[in-house]
Amino acid sequence: MRSRQGVCSWICLVILSSISTAQATGPSSAEIEIIPLAVNGQGVVLCKTVSQINLMGAQTLEGTEYSWLALSAEGVWDEVIYQRIGAEMAEGGERLDSVMRSYAQRTDLRDALPSLQKMMDKYGFSHGDSLESGQILPVVTWHDGRFCVGKKCHDGKVSQRTLKGIVSINASGSAIRAHFVADGVALFDNRDYTEVEEGKQGAIFGGVNWFEGHDIGVDLQKITGVVFFPSSLRKGM
Repeated sequence: MRSRQGVCSWICLVILSSISTAQATGPSSAEIEIIPLAVNGQGVVLCKTVSQINLMGAQTLEGTEYSWLALSAEGVWDEVIYQRIGAEMAEGGERLDSVMRSYAQRTDLRDALPSLQKMMDKYGFSHGDSLESGQILPVVTWHDGRFCVGKKCHDGKVSQRTLKGIVSINASGSAIRAHFVADGVALFDNRDYTEVEEGKQGAIFGGVNWFEGHDIGVDLQKITGVVFFPSSLRKGM
């Protein structure tokens, strides 16, 4: 039987959720994509990213951020935002179209934007570090916080992390296989579309939608999560 305090907490959370979504024009959403571009000899992975969080369900590009991200299992997590879309740009125009097309296209390190070239220089990337298509990836899986490389699994729970300091909730979630693995870094394409009855895969992330001190969540999530291999699974790599 629930305690009086527990019932009150539950009722308050429902009320807060109702207040937060009362003015929404559609389901709230959080989309964060991390695409690997290159890996250098020091195990640093260079990525491009895009993030868009619409807490009120508005169908708008305002608030979208494009960035470069360098990360490694040795502790590197360095994000440089090179474009934020504000209200004026979100209304349309050639500049917005150019930014979106540039991100969608294959990124050529030999013809890098100045902001990308600066990141490449900082971490010692060369044009030859680009990822090769058809890479053979080891089987790396994540399920309910259990992280495995092949048949070898880490003893404890492992959370996924992504941009803006967001992490998976309580290291829980359904089974998913990494779509990218290199030098102790694994990327997972997580999705939670249960609000529109299209199911979910992988981790569910929290800390996205805070209201009056409560994380009331978002309806739709499509988030690339990152896991750095625990030391116990990096031996012999």
